[in-house]
Amino acid sequence: MPPRLLKISCHGPGRLRHSRGGACKLVFDYPAVSLADFSIIRTLPLALSLFAVNLKVENLACERNDHMLFSGLSFDLNRGELVRIDGSNGSGKTTLLRTVCGLLPPDEGNVYWCDCPIREDRAGYFEELVFVGHKHGIKDELTSEENLDMDRALNGHRPGLSSHQAMERLGLNACAGQPCRQLSAGQRQRLALARLLVTDACLWVLDEPLTALDRETQSIVRDLLLGHLGNGGMALVTSHQELNCEDHTQRTIRLGNG
Repeated sequence: MPPRLLKISCHGPGRLRHSRGGACKLVFDYPAVSLADFSIIRTLPLALSLFAVNLKVENLACERNDHMLFSGLSFDLNRGELVRIDGSNGSGKTTLLRTVCGLLPPDEGNVYWCDCPIREDRAGYFEELVFVGHKHGIKDELTSEENLDMDRALNGHRPGLSSHQAMERLGLNACAGQPCRQLSAGQRQRLALARLLVTDACLWVLDEPLTALDRETQSIVRDLLLGHLGNGGMALVTSHQELNCEDHTQRTIRLGNG
């Protein structure tokens, strides 16, 4: 009997796309058997031990207004790791994060997710990514819960906590019914960060996540980050404040000459 192509949420030959909450995307050539015989490979811990899940930045260069922000930049980010991007104002930190997220094209180099250039599978990459930047993307006419519900419905991520649970974790329940135009800067930042909790994305890209937050909320965000890394997630972060994630692999990349 000729071999049958056994597909488990097929994405491409020999390729796996990380999914902590759902099926891993694998392809095997194997004689005809039942899927039950392959239950062990459908469990995530073993699957991820066989196939590397990582972000890879290779020889990246970005130029803005005839000024080279950075060039020849390469690094890897693996499960359970945090990479912190440091540098003075104007050194290209936000540009780097937006480039890694696929929102800006690099002038040179490539960004890979699971060894696949992100430009070849943008939809799949975006399913694994949550970006919280300076522009919060909040609809002012909606409430906090409505904004989170809309985000859950539109972004294609696997669901995490409910919108109500995420707001409770970030201390937003008291203003849950207010239009977001009435929120303070700190409340808007907390709402943006609540997006991290309503999805099950693997890669968190955070641009100054502790900005405008009081010490108590900064501590909550650090705990969320530690929990994410402990569950096999990964994070690419810029922050002027200390992140205190020493229990996990943490590296710092400095942009600019300072």
